[in-house]
Amino acid sequence: MTLTQRGMARCYAGLIFAILPGLGSVAQAEIPSLIQRQPASIQQAWIEVEKVVNENEKLPQPLPEPYLARGDLWSRVGSHEDALSDYLKATELFFQGSPTPSERARYLSQLQRALDAVVQQPKPRYPNEAASEYSQGLLASRSGEHTMAESHFAEACRLMPEVPLYRVYRALALRELGRNEEAHRQVAAALSLIRESPLGASAEMQLLHRGLEHIQGPSRLWLSRELELISKSPATKPGAAH
Repeated sequence: MTLTQRGMARCYAGLIFAILPGLGSVAQAEIPSLIQRQPASIQQAWIEVEKVVNENEKLPQPLPEPYLARGDLWSRVGSHEDALSDYLKATELFFQGSPTPSERARYLSQLQRALDAVVQQPKPRYPNEAASEYSQGLLASRSGEHTMAESHFAEACRLMPEVPLYRVYRALALRELGRNEEAHRQVAAALSLIRESPLGASAEMQLLHRGLEHIQGPSRLWLSRELELISKSPATKPGAAH
């Protein structure tokens, strides 16, 4: 499929909140667990958005619109982190295209509306489903299947985004895959959640360490260093602006 700017714009405009006809069959396992728990229109829109994103990534100069579309979907279902990641990617691509001042103004206005919508959406709460994804991630991790483990831990984080333990295990899987910057961000997010926990930081940290009892050796040493490093960062100190 050849994607032109005009064609992409038309596609983006119609993707999100309508049931899209003529979609090919997609295995349920390929759709994120959080999306599977949404209405059929959202699931169908997700399938089509993913098709467009995949085609867009093959272009010499990818367009920002597919990432805006996927960001809108993530926002709609309350996955703030994924929405912001896609909006950031879209923004990087947009400015690579040397937009005119008027184009920049329109885009930034659109982006601001999208960001405002993100913070208004409640975060998902699917504790049983998240626990199941977490358990599958543990099994995959112990078998050395780190890509699969990271995928399951990512799903657990989407389904229950305020559980620090899920984020730490995702960080450990990301580290095994060499994705160190992403791993660092997940540890930082976990530490922020611990500090803001209604249980209190001390009680939440005890729960975290209890869940990490079998993590030893280089992984435990790396995690300890990350927690220490992040705790000393001004951006993550108690009372720092988020």
